[in-house]
Amino acid sequence: MHIACSINKEYIPHMCAMLLSAYTHTAASKIDIHVLHADLDLEDQMTIKNEFIQYNKITFNFYEVNKSIFKDVPIVAKHLRIETLYRLILASIIPDEISKILYIDSDIIIKDDLLNIWNEDITEYYIAAVVNLEGTMYQILGFETPLDYFNAGFMLINLEKWRKELVFDRFMEYLGANSEKIIFADQDILNGVFDGNWKRFHPKWNVQNSIYSTKEWFVKYLDENTYYNTINNPSVIHFSGPTKPWELINIHTLTEEYYLYADKLLWKEKFPYGKNENMKNGVYIFGTGVFSASVTKNLRYFDVPIIGYLDNDKKKWGQYLHGLKIYNPDEILLDQSIEVEIIIASSFFKDIVNGLNEKYSNRSNFNITY
Repeated sequence: MHIACSINKEYIPHMCAMLLSAYTHTAASKIDIHVLHADLDLEDQMTIKNEFIQYNKITFNFYEVNKSIFKDVPIVAKHLRIETLYRLILASIIPDEISKILYIDSDIIIKDDLLNIWNEDITEYYIAAVVNLEGTMYQILGFETPLDYFNAGFMLINLEKWRKELVFDRFMEYLGANSEKIIFADQDILNGVFDGNWKRFHPKWNVQNSIYSTKEWFVKYLDENTYYNTINNPSVIHFSGPTKPWELINIHTLTEEYYLYADKLLWKEKFPYGKNENMKNGVYIFGTGVFSASVTKNLRYFDVPIIGYLDNDKKKWGQYLHGLKIYNPDEILLDQSIEVEIIIASSFFKDIVNGLNEKYSNRSNFNITY
């Protein structure tokens, strides 16, 4: 089995967590990992290899990419990085004797045997992937239905077909003629060129967080049984979008699945909050909505003491959330004798930060994280 990843230094631990989850659930006798990068030095490569030195069926191959190849490719979505484009050159950078490869983003956790995917026959297809029902990119690219638009984070790629049909040249031609349509970089280019000619995997092989809030949309294009089978038995959990499970403030439903594997890594430079000296005496969480629930869960996971919640809504003062009291901010912040550590857990964080700094500008012993 061959697996490809595209990363930078920052994503080393996250790729390793993904690969450990893949190894844990995959019965393949040998797994060759192909890492595309532009900034990993020899020490980085040894760090990655050492994480898996005890797993003798895993081998690593590293390929340095010349980023200038992609200088004309627009990256509009703010959470994307140039590394996402590297998969476009897989057919030319991976040795010719390898006819297919499984591309996996590093913000993914595997929960099923990848051999079920690897053994799929894609002889007649460029790729096999999962439909991306969220958003309107299918309309922008001219598709009649979102069922023709796939998510590129998890793909079984027919390298032989890519090479034979010179698809990289077609990628660049499509980009030149449609650059104003490209929002999600290579994903849009891949979809535009393949134009629906791809094999559909069951949606459980690329479960994004949006599925938990878009049931009606999902059921409209697929069916209710598929929906419940997908959310209850995800084979691939994809932490797509601008926030990630290793960030303090995120709303991913299955965040804990990431830590099941990240915590087993030798390299621990992945989540600073549990080691933050400012937080060792406890924090207040500003906000009592969906973001506060996520922050509460993450902080408790790392044994960071939570003193209580702050909120500007008078109706909530004195009530309890997750077993902790909700305070009037004045009750805490007007007392200048105590040092206060505040974490903003709200989509209105800019307004809250500006308001706190303005109202309590005369005190110096409070810190804000957001």
